[in-house]
Amino acid sequence: MEEEYAALLANQTWDLGFTQRPGVDYDETFSPVVKPTTVRTVLSLALTHGWPVHQLDVKNAFLHGVLTEIVYCSQPTGFADSSRPDMRQYTLDILERARMTDCKPCSTPVDTQGKLSETEGTPVTDPTTYRSLVGALQYLTFTQSNITYAVQQICLHMHDPREPHLTALKRILRYLRGTVDFSLQLH
Repeated sequence: MEEEYAALLANQTWDLGFTQRPGVDYDETFSPVVKPTTVRTVLSLALTHGWPVHQLDVKNAFLHGVLTEIVYCSQPTGFADSSRPDMRQYTLDILERARMTDCKPCSTPVDTQGKLSETEGTPVTDPTTYRSLVGALQYLTFTQSNITYAVQQICLHMHDPREPHLTALKRILRYLRGTVDFSLQLH
């Protein structure tokens, strides 16, 4: 351990990654996360090769600090039992938030005829709602890999969402409406 510490000091990499400044951004937190694609790839390799899979929680320093302020939090909807998340209910909640519970389902999550343009169309009237729904769909890709490509495509336009991007988002929601009762069980 002392050798590693000495190497960090000698290479001047001890402070690597710490960029917060007093009075500027101490109230912001950042915790690096693994991409869903990486998780799926590793799980696929483990399944293919019969490797055992174990979960490891890496403890973050900010989780062990002394808090002097009140922190409010709540579980996401559909998660009464954290060991068995109800992704069907989560999907229905997304559809409700988008006011699309009674929408006409479609058979594919993406339009194969066209490509989304960055500048085509008028800006959406409520980009915050767009971003919120896209974020919810990103979380859903952990269990519904069939929408991963379509969600990735609408994620590319979160900085300036336009009407065609919103149409693509709604198409994913229509697809989910038609497949909400489909599931794939892994044992």
